[in-house]
Amino acid sequence: MKSKPVTYGRLAALLRSFGYKRKVYDERCVIYFNKPLDSLFLFPNVPLKTVARETDVIHVRSQLYWRGLMEKADFDARFGKAMSAKS
Repeated sequence: MKSKPVTYGRLAALLRSFGYKRKVYDERCVIYFNKPLDSLFLFPNVPLKTVARETDVIHVRSQLYWRGLMEKADFDARFGKAMSAKS
């Protein structure tokens, strides 16, 4: 079964579920930040239906794992293994 593409909207929904807030940095960038975790992600300011860059997906996966918020296997189950990379 083919998994749905990983869009910036899907990543945003996941980050919001962990308490991240969205802020438009400028016309090119948006930031998702979580002050208690001292954590942020910088993404291009594109429509949420845009397919996310592989590097952004891998970065979110590894940071959520490193911070103890989500196991890599759980991320893979939610988004599929196609972009869950080599780590």
